[in-house]
Amino acid sequence: MKENGLLFKIKHKKACRTIQKKIKPNRHREVLGIDMTKILTRDAGWVYYVVVVID
Repeated sequence: MKENGLLFKIKHKKACRTIQKKIKPNRHREVLGIDMTKILTRDAGWVYYVVVVID
């Protein structure tokens, strides 16, 4: 197959990440942190998983 040029390279998909500054809460019940992750699923395609931490 290689001799006939029938092979191809598999492209791996990667999620883009951005860097955020640390969040400093000023009073109670403010958001302490947020995390968002992009997950590739078999059935639904790309799905975002979001976690919010509140004090």
